[in-house]
Amino acid sequence: MASPASTMEVRPKTIPGKGTQPDVVTVTVAEASQLCNCSDDTIRRRLNANKLPGAFREGVGTAAQWRIPVTALIEAGLCDAEVLEQVDERLNPNVARIANQLVDLRAELITERILRESAERMFAEAYAEVQYLRDTLKQTLALVGAGRDA
Repeated sequence: MASPASTMEVRPKTIPGKGTQPDVVTVTVAEASQLCNCSDDTIRRRLNANKLPGAFREGVGTAAQWRIPVTALIEAGLCDAEVLEQVDERLNPNVARIANQLVDLRAELITERILRESAERMFAEAYAEVQYLRDTLKQTLALVGAGRDA
């Protein structure tokens, strides 16, 4: 049903969800027709018949264009659920955002490990210094005590 992702010119837009609602990936009429391999008129007929829930107009006046949730196209039977897999990751910018966050978190983890290892070395060195000072103090006290006894 859907055309191959490599030939698509779809530039979806993610609309942030309100409250606990998930983000919604939307497309224009032209993008929807390309995604579903049907005409613009087919999409417009569905819009006029209120058969694409969640669709809305973005903009003002005659310049306002329709934004249609991709899930509404699937639910209406205009395209298969597989279309989500066929379209490249641009369809859902959250995937790229999460992948970037994962890279950032891995870098932070490496940095934290390096800092921890450095702190452990410094602690070991400080502990060794404290032990050395304790031993030196014991020897000094032993010498002072021996000097008093004599």
